[in-house]
Amino acid sequence: MIEILRTRFSKLWKSMRLEGDPNYWFDYIVVRYSERHRFYHVLEHIFDCLEKFDWVKHLIPHPSWVEFALFIHDLVYSTDREEGKLNERLSAEIGCVMLQAGSARRSTIDGVSGLVMVTKGHKPGTWLDAQYACDIDCSILGAPPQEFNIYNENIRREYAHVPLPDYIVGRTDALVGLAKPVSIFSTDYFSQKYELQARLNIERALAELPLLTK
Repeated sequence: MIEILRTRFSKLWKSMRLEGDPNYWFDYIVVRYSERHRFYHVLEHIFDCLEKFDWVKHLIPHPSWVEFALFIHDLVYSTDREEGKLNERLSAEIGCVMLQAGSARRSTIDGVSGLVMVTKGHKPGTWLDAQYACDIDCSILGAPPQEFNIYNENIRREYAHVPLPDYIVGRTDALVGLAKPVSIFSTDYFSQKYELQARLNIERALAELPLLTK
């Protein structure tokens, strides 16, 4: 999988006409996503996101921005209550450094940075690129129950240091927040494909959270 991602990142780097060696930056990406405290936010998540990106890239106004953003959107992933608030901002800043090193255009730097930032609250508004980026990132919510369960368990593993009562409160808030909008997904494609299953998964996860204490 790593070599598939390496080849893909190199191809993307060259298609964006960036300067320098993409392998240098890809090695950095691998190091970040291989951190020991990660269980869901790992390279497999990026691989899955990129697979789903391929389904819809022909519908995205700036596909290279979205693809690059998907590679880097979780570069910084802290599960500390305070540090975690900066995850997307720091990931976006690292992305800016990468793109500046490659002599990217300002519009590209701003576009990629903006896409990473919008994954913080998954509120893309009317920006179509961001709608697809957020829907791809959230697509795990609409996975088959067994796959969703693994995702849910891995999130708990990432927050294993958090006392269970606090985790239940925080996870409940997160799941309720995701399910609040009229539609979890912003694009027709992902809404039609995942909306119903996502709501069923979230409803079941919310019902099961109190059982963790028993």
